[in-house]
Amino acid sequence: MAINQRLCADAPKKLFLLFTIALSFIQASADQINHKPAGIDGNRSLKLRLIHRSALNLPQISAKDESFGEIHGNLFSGASFPGNIGQYFVELYLGNPEKPYFFIIDTGSDVMWIPCSLCQDNNSNSNSNSNNNNNNSTKDNNTNANDSNASCVEAKNSSSVFMAKRSSTFDLISCPSDTCYYVPPPQGTPACRANSPSVCTYSYGYSDGSHTRGVFAYDTVRMLASKSKLGSQYETRHFVELGKVAFGCGTDNFRPGSVESVGGVLGLGLGPISFSSQLGGNNIYGHKFSYCFPSFFHTANLTSVITFGEDLVASNLKVPIQYTPFIENPYSRGLYYVSIDSMRINGVNLPIPPDVWSIDKNGKGGAIIDSGTTLSFFRAGAYDVIVDAVKKAINYPLALPTAGLPLCYNVSGIEFPKLPRISIVFKGSSEAVFSPPPNNYFLRPEENLRCLGLMESSPQSPSILGNLLQQNFYVEYDRKSYRIGFAKARCATLVEEL
Repeated sequence: MAINQRLCADAPKKLFLLFTIALSFIQASADQINHKPAGIDGNRSLKLRLIHRSALNLPQISAKDESFGEIHGNLFSGASFPGNIGQYFVELYLGNPEKPYFFIIDTGSDVMWIPCSLCQDNNSNSNSNSNNNNNNSTKDNNTNANDSNASCVEAKNSSSVFMAKRSSTFDLISCPSDTCYYVPPPQGTPACRANSPSVCTYSYGYSDGSHTRGVFAYDTVRMLASKSKLGSQYETRHFVELGKVAFGCGTDNFRPGSVESVGGVLGLGLGPISFSSQLGGNNIYGHKFSYCFPSFFHTANLTSVITFGEDLVASNLKVPIQYTPFIENPYSRGLYYVSIDSMRINGVNLPIPPDVWSIDKNGKGGAIIDSGTTLSFFRAGAYDVIVDAVKKAINYPLALPTAGLPLCYNVSGIEFPKLPRISIVFKGSSEAVFSPPPNNYFLRPEENLRCLGLMESSPQSPSILGNLLQQNFYVEYDRKSYRIGFAKARCATLVEEL
């Protein structure tokens, strides 16, 4: 079907609110590390036109080797990078010849993108773009799309900037095209016209002023196949090649702090252009994905995996997986909303009004789970009750707010402080209780301090369950059954199973 208008009621906005927090993991040598996590204030919304999935051809990844039931990427804590970024990253191999790049694992956004250069350079293979110019109207008719001066940026950090001209499989997406229809366009961009095709441009904004802009394209991504599927004939790592992955080639990007030089973002939301949605199109790897975030502040910089596939490896889980359904917000269809029934502290239900967890008629409120947010945020009606209960449960002297965290305690001289256990009870066919250990939400900005790592979200915003809260939990996104599962795990050991 001919498309003459880009899909964009409002461009999706993933909000990175950068906290400058000095968090220290007290090692044997009492070394202090500086940590600058990225959180979200919860104001974001994803507004998509309501279109039946069969109405258009969704971007669909092709897999050359379909014999492996699951694929995975190595997962790293942001503490491994300069600046101790409060995110978890996955290493993917992009382009041909392939090169490894790091991407933030973000279930709260829909766009996969990476800092990118369309510049010609002396290291480019003279034949690298032969595939991109052979009778392909996508680029033959682009206005300045392949001009070496168009969207040409200096590669300040060659380890994190994708040099598009060096990849023989890099293929610009045209406008109009079905794929481009789902891409958030730059403000003021005219509608695509069939009689005047151009390159598919995009713009994705963030509340702190961060942004990415550029062109949308296809290229090849390679991921590891699980060892459990390889058999004895493979003695080394085996890669599965994923062709025609749609992603943003970001030629104009800004992110505060040290995040800018690390890599890209892997959007895993429910929207049609996300990496997980594209994988779902081939019915091989995409109906489920899971991750298991290791301890962020562990001195050994532990690694784990993010896995895509129906046959997920969770053999080392010591407890059953609990499930709770996703709930739909018609105003934010790309986010993973969950239904919270109640919260407890040390087993006692908190008097939080039920409507705090509800989505109102305008799509405001509710609660989401988001791997791209560092801290966790709760709406005022819940946050005030939580803080009051925490104060009643802790007998240590109060300390001054530290590193942006308002509720802190002096635990000087106490080797193992006794801190309250917070539990979140989800709705579902059976009660699902998420009960992380206190280390997941009490942070240590200084050796003798413990500060509550929960924040108040802005008015009418959703509550957000961030990545620190999820440390050492196996988290499974079952998109086919429209549910999320979680179980306590030793996340670093999952690497041994794959």
